[in-house]
Amino acid sequence: EFSKEREKAKARGDFQKLREKQQLEEDLKGYLDWITQAEDIDPDNDEEGDQEAKRNRM
Repeated sequence: EFSKEREKAKARGDFQKLREKQQLEEDLKGYLDWITQAEDIDPDNDEEGDQEAKRNRM
């Protein structure tokens, strides 16, 4: 009887770990998509920042 409960608890723990990993991967993908969309919306901003950085180095 206790071994069945132990197996159930282990299965729940394994499932929870898998679910947390999937959630983290989904969150990371969403974050990267968000960054990519921001770069697509304002690509000129990055170029201006590069030019300004070059000016500051001189």
